Amino acid sequence: MKPLLHSKVPVAAGVGVVVLIAVALAVQITHVSSHYSDGPSEVEYMKVLRAAVAYRQDLEAQGAALPVSVSLKQLLDLQLLTKQDLVDFKDTQVNIAMMARPRLADALISVSMADGFQVSVLGDGSVQQSKR
Repeated sequence: MKPLLHSKVPVAAGVGVVVLIAVALAVQITHVSSHYSDGPSEVEYMKVLRAAVAYRQDLEAQGAALPVSVSLKQLLDLQLLTKQDLVDFKDTQVNIAMMARPRLADALISVSMADGFQVSVLGDGSVQQSKR
């Protein structure tokens, strides 16, 4: 498996946050994949990352305020992702933080699983798992 940080993600602004999200996604993919073998692959997560980056760049280009987070449904509604991109995310709710300067304790990505567990990757790279 190719490391996520070597993927080419178009970034014009917010490089630090994008790197943090990429690291968080890498950790989250490893963690979730070990427990949910039929879940999304690295390719699907990279599509989500690219969509979140595109959304952030669009908002920044417009001078608009960044929301606290963006969900997969919002990225789908904005046509930054397709239904086909999200097939492997069925029965999960994913939120990606959009904050400009996340703190170490902030959740960069949160994934709520159908089995009632929530997995969050924090700004320090740690993974928290809890039962909802």
